[in-house]
Amino acid sequence: VAELLTVPSMAWLMRTIARQHNMVSEFKDCFLLAAIVAVPMWLSNIGLIAPSLWTIAEIAVIGFLGAAGLLYHGIYSFLKMDDQFEAQSLSYEILAAGLIAWLMLCSFIILPLIE
Repeated sequence: VAELLTVPSMAWLMRTIARQHNMVSEFKDCFLLAAIVAVPMWLSNIGLIAPSLWTIAEIAVIGFLGAAGLLYHGIYSFLKMDDQFEAQSLSYEILAAGLIAWLMLCSFIILPLIE
């Protein structure tokens, strides 16, 4: 349930950050981009079947890098930007917020296991 709530939350965040940069974006475009960017992270969960912790970590990093690449190229094309550096700055802000959201999702799993 938490993962399903993350996509519209990230779409809202993308739209808010785009507005702070004086860009016009529609929620449907931001929602589509948030859903597409989340796919490599979701697919990296398949790596949990690997027997090695290092392999699992490598697959998770590959998923994160794939999501970062999709975010940058998606922002550049979905928001119809002209400046690559502006797209890079915008994607860094969104990626940092996404990383915080991902860590919170991980805490939902880890905290019950500690007790």
